[in-house]
Amino acid sequence: MLLADVHLDLTYNATGKLRYGTYGTDSPHALVRQALRAVLQWVNTPDAVLMAGDAVRHGASSMDETQQAYTVLSDELHDGFAASSLVCGAVGNTDVWPEYVVNVSQSHSFEQQAAAIVRDCALGLDEATRARQFGYYGRELWPGVKLIVLNTVIYSVLAPDHPAQDNDPFGQLRWLKAQLEIARELSLIHI
Repeated sequence: MLLADVHLDLTYNATGKLRYGTYGTDSPHALVRQALRAVLQWVNTPDAVLMAGDAVRHGASSMDETQQAYTVLSDELHDGFAASSLVCGAVGNTDVWPEYVVNVSQSHSFEQQAAAIVRDCALGLDEATRARQFGYYGRELWPGVKLIVLNTVIYSVLAPDHPAQDNDPFGQLRWLKAQLEIARELSLIHI
């Protein structure tokens, strides 16, 4: 199961007829909970649950709000699915604060969100370190099936030190190339 762009808004005042939001808002917590309940009734034991990023509302006001929203959604996925499914996630553009901005000279932008990913996806030490520092990782889901998660927010034109000089400041493109080479050597892909 793939979830993307949930944009959980914990600040939404979910009351009355507008409990599930209104046009132009991100997803109120009540709407996200109801959607997850419906998914659990429909498909309660998927092989894997992949959260493809952008768990947090647009325009979050602080790093604390960003981290809280990401953790709340991750916890709800973990509580709902982890007993029977592998739960893995990616950090999206709105999951860092300020949104769309990662300072490539700092290595803490993904740390809090990566804690949930490391827990749910059961990452080994190398992959956990990569997820915490750089927002990307790989995880074998099943024999012959590997999940590759890249976070390209560092290439945002809003980044304070946009990587004009270094086209691969976190080494994720070199890492991806190595992963593809390994897959080719194992005859899993043909490039």
